[in-house]
Amino acid sequence: MTPSKRKRKTPWARRIVSTLVLLALLVGLVFLVFKAVVWVGDYFKSEHQKNTELTTLQPAVYEACEEKDISISLTPSVTTITQGQGTDIVMSLENTGADACTMTPGDISVSALLGGDSVWTPIACSSTLSELPLLLAPNQPWSQTLSWDGKAYVNCEAVTTGEEATAVNAAKGTYELRYSAFGGESKIGANLTIE
Repeated sequence: MTPSKRKRKTPWARRIVSTLVLLALLVGLVFLVFKAVVWVGDYFKSEHQKNTELTTLQPAVYEACEEKDISISLTPSVTTITQGQGTDIVMSLENTGADACTMTPGDISVSALLGGDSVWTPIACSSTLSELPLLLAPNQPWSQTLSWDGKAYVNCEAVTTGEEATAVNAAKGTYELRYSAFGGESKIGANLTIE
């Protein structure tokens, strides 16, 4: 005899409940994964925003330099030259104030004078140099070499002579290399002799 095989019947109600429970678990799992992804995204977004706020640089604002805070010196490479010979003069600026400040070399007037007559004004005749923005830290020197070709100039134009318009050499004598800052008093920076 063979054992009877009886088919077990699963009630429909049990199948429906099982399917619904499984479906609810699956929906709950999908919901939890979705919430976790959103939470992680929000976390990284807030961290990125914090880091961005910390690293955003604000422009620094510096006051303009004042005459009392700027030390100026003029130093010729040699003190005596032959007529028609050129020379270099080093202009040095130093902020003697307590705070950094801004200026341009155009705030300084430099000239070579003989008997009160100006024959050379290098900064006024150089728009590139006169408009150069400078940020001077306290006790931090800045220098610029000013080259003079030994010729005489009037209003930034070389004085010429003859039909060929030959440039005139600066006259022999002892020149005062003078400077003034911010339209202030003119001071002697050095002397230069042309022989």
